[in-house]
Amino acid sequence: MDSLIDIIEASEADGLPEDERIQRTKVAVIDTGICWGNPFIKGARHRIKETRNWIPDNSGLVDSLDVEDRVGHGTQTTELLLAVAPGVEVCIARVSDDGLLDDENYIAEAIIWAVRDCQADVVSMSFGLEDRSDVVLDAILAAYKERKILLAAASNGGGNDGIAFPANQREVICVFATDGKGNPSPFNPTFTSEMDDGSYFSTLGEAVEVHQLPEPGRAACAKIRKSGTSFATPIAAGIVANLLDYAKAKKNIGEENLRRLHSFSGMISVLKLLAPKKRGGHNYICPWMLWEDKSAKTRERYADIIRSKILIQLNS
Repeated sequence: MDSLIDIIEASEADGLPEDERIQRTKVAVIDTGICWGNPFIKGARHRIKETRNWIPDNSGLVDSLDVEDRVGHGTQTTELLLAVAPGVEVCIARVSDDGLLDDENYIAEAIIWAVRDCQADVVSMSFGLEDRSDVVLDAILAAYKERKILLAAASNGGGNDGIAFPANQREVICVFATDGKGNPSPFNPTFTSEMDDGSYFSTLGEAVEVHQLPEPGRAACAKIRKSGTSFATPIAAGIVANLLDYAKAKKNIGEENLRRLHSFSGMISVLKLLAPKKRGGHNYICPWMLWEDKSAKTRERYADIIRSKILIQLNS
């Protein structure tokens, strides 16, 4: 992914006037909030642009500014997103206090807030519900109509569970997990031939390194390894954000093609460039496949190759 990021960064560093620099892609993370004491988050705090809390305190009051993560999951998914997409801007929606999703209305309101108030381009949802929620589906459909890219975790029940909601919706990119070699994780739900419509993707989600919450009396956050489709989801969201940033850099692919990319079908099409081979039925995302041409010796040549591949894919 580094070559793609280098091209994006160059668009900001090549002396472009301020009004010609790209408007960074914004990703909404709907999860358990954020721990400001996380060392990685501290270093990237300037990239977190908006936050909002939906969880009431013990007295039943909601402090919309209280987005403090009390379990660590939201912080860890945000950390992965920021690591994969160094230029992305983030908005944090805290819809759970303990990792449980007790009120589906919080999720629905968070999606609408992300799309309409924050103008997020991408919505990352590292959670799943057992049953379909009409109010959440309505919010997803509203975001889909506004050409937002939504991603959600498949689930971690292995053969005992199916794909969770909302990852099982056709308007959402469903994310499975793999190990570092692209092998499907054993906790993925079973993939069936009926699912083979091209919108199911997998990426690294095993033993990813993140920081845990600081322990009582200790300021440092220890590094730990986590696994799950919920950790693959922000990595996939970061890859999507990098593609959008690249497309906007120096107006690389033109306004009409950017509009196509900024849609569910367009993004699915281009993601397949990064997933030329299936593993266990999933489209396994290998970002380096986008610039595998060994003849590219310069950053400009890399940019030309990537631009050409994206344009062919969008217009095929």
